[in-house]
Amino acid sequence: MLLASALVGAVIDWRVTAMQSREIARTEARVATLRRAVAVATTRVAGQQAAERAAEDRWDVVAAQMAIDERYGPAPAKIWRARIKGLQDAMARTPGMQVPELAHLQLKDWVEAAVRAAETSPADMGRVLAALRYLARLRVAEKIQDALARYVATPGNTWPTDMRELIPLLPGNVTAEMLASYRLTNAAQEGAVPHQAIEGTFGAISIRLTPGGWSANAKLRPDTSDDAYALFGGLGTDRLHGLLEAQQQQVLGSAQRLMPMLEGLFSEKQFEEIGPQVRAAVQQYIAANAGRAPRSMADIRALLPASSTIADALRPVLAQLEYAMEHGGEAPADPRRLKRYVEALDDARVLRRLRLTPEPDGGVTMNFDFGS
Repeated sequence: MLLASALVGAVIDWRVTAMQSREIARTEARVATLRRAVAVATTRVAGQQAAERAAEDRWDVVAAQMAIDERYGPAPAKIWRARIKGLQDAMARTPGMQVPELAHLQLKDWVEAAVRAAETSPADMGRVLAALRYLARLRVAEKIQDALARYVATPGNTWPTDMRELIPLLPGNVTAEMLASYRLTNAAQEGAVPHQAIEGTFGAISIRLTPGGWSANAKLRPDTSDDAYALFGGLGTDRLHGLLEAQQQQVLGSAQRLMPMLEGLFSEKQFEEIGPQVRAAVQQYIAANAGRAPRSMADIRALLPASSTIADALRPVLAQLEYAMEHGGEAPADPRRLKRYVEALDDARVLRRLRLTPEPDGGVTMNFDFGS
């Protein structure tokens, strides 16, 4: 009896042990399967992330091709690569265009310029090249502005006394030659209050940097129309993004949605008409007001035939900005909600956003002020 009981116990123990062994084996197999799945998923995610980074870095030719196809129909990517090479060659052989800042342009900048060049007559190619040169300088200006913001945020620092103090905070590809175009200035004015800034001057265009943002100006002079057009009419949406960033940090969430509205704010023909009109109107205003200069385009509205055209171009953009300021940076779900904002922006109020500064050489600096 005792022997039988022992045998039964041994059989049960053996069965339990065998069941545990099989369960352990199954568990180990499941764990191994899960590990393989995790390894495959990790590899896939890493591959996707690498592909996304590569696409972002080089703006992926396929994405560029799709964007181009929407406007021009299918065309082999090699055609656009050849056109980009043509633009690069044109920059290299055109006096004054081969600036070191060009190294900071992204492939998407060249693609967009190639698209714009396809719509441009050979006689106006200088404007496409000027827009690229200006954009390259903006790319560098953004990096200097970021370095300045980090400098003043460092405990113990207030404001640099020498531009070279920013060098440790700048990427290595921002060279001393690029930095030499900028100077420290205490003469910048915001209303009647002076404030410190860094200013870069490039022919007709100046770029002013502060720790919180930047703004761009252009002198409207007959001999610098290419540079001025590069700022006011010849650039795509990405180029004017910084103008919004500089003035409206609180609406950055909606700023990108507004960019298409700024594309080609003025046509080439309108720009060619506006520049001389503004210069003439400013001189008439000064002559009629005992030498006092106008502060904004609203002051010369009655003397400026293009004033309504300019106001109409800016009104929808400013309406969306004002809506965004009151609604946490959000765009309206229903466009009809913009109605009261548009109606409140009469021509005079819109034109007050365009600040004017007459220059000793007869030119006029016009600044887009999206913040007042």
